[in-house]
Amino acid sequence: TRSCTRCESGPAVKILVAGIIARYPFGGVTWCSLMYLLGLRGLGHEVFYVEDTGECIYDPVENTLSKDPAYGTRYIHEALAPFDLGTSWSFVNWDGTWHGASRETVAAFCAEADLYINLSGGSWFWRDEYARIPRAVFIDTDSPYLGKGWPVWRLPPLPIRFSVRLGRRFAPADDYLALRDEVQAYFNAGVHVPRTDP
Repeated sequence: TRSCTRCESGPAVKILVAGIIARYPFGGVTWCSLMYLLGLRGLGHEVFYVEDTGECIYDPVENTLSKDPAYGTRYIHEALAPFDLGTSWSFVNWDGTWHGASRETVAAFCAEADLYINLSGGSWFWRDEYARIPRAVFIDTDSPYLGKGWPVWRLPPLPIRFSVRLGRRFAPADDYLALRDEVQAYFNAGVHVPRTDP
């Protein structure tokens, strides 16, 4: 693992953020990724968005999962372009084709990146490009607050508290479903978060 010299010598770092904007093209999911992208950029960091879930996108116009990524890639671009991030994204379709920025562009960014943030499983693949980034964080954005069955008018118990725990780094895997299951088992065994049912 290479050292993170930019982290130690100055405040600005390069950050790859994986999210699920095309997979779930809804306002809250989009803003979750934008919150990180814009917040980190606002702190002076260089950010790049990638989506690499291995799954089909949801097309709300057709109300179906679609193998055609056109709706999702258009949605990503339209969500990011107003914030000057229109060329700072890449989407990997279920069939392995890259859209937006090329795989080579992503690889070049990753080669110099200091941090990889995976939001809600924005990438279940642990590609060589991502594995070269010296620091990785998985952020699970699933919460019972406003989740399935939570009444819209009910406030969560305040204050809302978040915790971060650093865990082990997972080895690259050819089978993304096996990697997903391994990560899920690790978090299930190591982190107990009591659910507050409505």
